[in-house]
Amino acid sequence: MWVMKRWLCGLLALSGWAYGAFLGSDFPENPKESEPRVEIPRPIPLPRPVPAGGLVQLVHRLEIGPPVSYQHVTVYPLQLRHGVNSHIRTMSEAMARDWLEIRELGQARVPVLDVRNNSAHSIFLMSGEIVLGGKQDRVIQQDVLIPPRSPWIKVPVYCVERDRWDQPVKPTFRYSGYLAGGSLRRLAAKSASQDAVWENVEAEIAQSKARAPTRSYRSVFESPAFKETGDRAVARYRGCLARQTVGAVVVAGGRVIHCDVFSDPSLCAKLWPHITRSYWIDGCRHPGGRKPAPAGPGLVRRFLERIDQSTQVNQATPGAGRAYRVRGRLDGHALIFEQQLVHASLFSGIQINPRPEILR
Repeated sequence: MWVMKRWLCGLLALSGWAYGAFLGSDFPENPKESEPRVEIPRPIPLPRPVPAGGLVQLVHRLEIGPPVSYQHVTVYPLQLRHGVNSHIRTMSEAMARDWLEIRELGQARVPVLDVRNNSAHSIFLMSGEIVLGGKQDRVIQQDVLIPPRSPWIKVPVYCVERDRWDQPVKPTFRYSGYLAGGSLRRLAAKSASQDAVWENVEAEIAQSKARAPTRSYRSVFESPAFKETGDRAVARYRGCLARQTVGAVVVAGGRVIHCDVFSDPSLCAKLWPHITRSYWIDGCRHPGGRKPAPAGPGLVRRFLERIDQSTQVNQATPGAGRAYRVRGRLDGHALIFEQQLVHASLFSGIQINPRPEILR
């Protein structure tokens, strides 16, 4: 009897489950609930600029050192108490040791050079560095970090020697020892056209009254008008280079015209003579008196803090790391490698009201 009752209870439970399943599937209380749900796909968000966070963090740690002036161009050194040692080598070092090979492409093209690193070191090619040889002298368009033992990498460049393309090719390239002035470097940061670069080179050749049979930008640096004063300016600005110096802000003609920032003091020190000569070349284009009238450190600080109102936009780089275009209150570019700033170059046309300041 007990077995029979247990069997009947199981049968009733099974029939109840079947009846419920039947009702739930064929006769829903709300027919709309059984209809398949249509989900409208969300649009894929477009890439948007992101705050320049890495630069902002570094800038807030920078200290402004005592400025040094030569005529009307004043350099404010930027110092960092705890810099990094990136072990990155410069193009000058690499070419002096035959670590770096540069060649024309198989079918030579003006805006591209092939570069290969045969060393165990990362090599930094700075935007504005000038290489001589090949079919024309070229200037590096953007900061590029060439990794160790690299294959051939296509590096974007500009021509800065307009009238030598059809003449005999110089088989090798060599480092010029020069870094382009800020006006040309700013054009490069904006990815300007080759025609705009040639126009800039022509203007500087005309201003320097240089003898330039092939319209080479190198002639500006070697012209009598700039060479002697440029050597003096470099020697003078060396006085504000300290062990903790990682960059500089340059003021000329009553405005901040350029800024370079690194996170590695040793890399900055190696490039310092080229950078300061570049500042002098650029500063000569801005009107100013013989006596310096620099901006105060507070105004230089406000220039740096404009990075807070700027953004970074991803930019393709043929080498290692991540490249960014800086836009907004400042204009320029930055290269990051292993979460450290390799180099940032910043420009602004903001007016700075000069005030008398005693310089030592």
